[in-house]
Amino acid sequence: MYAQETELDRAYHLGYLMAMHDVIATMQHQADVFGIPRTALRLDDIEPDKDLV
Repeated sequence: MYAQETELDRAYHLGYLMAMHDVIATMQHQADVFGIPRTALRLDDIEPDKDLV
C-alpha cells in the first residue's frame, strides 16, 4: 500500500510541474505578444524547458 501512495504522490508532483511549465511558458509568450519586457515580470531568467522539466 505504501508503494501505491508513493506512486500517487509522484504522479501528483509530476502533474504539478507540468502545470507550472505551462503557466510560465504562457506568461512568457503573452508578455512577448503584449510587448511587456520579461524583466518587468521577472520571467527573464526562467527557461521552462530546462528549469521545470
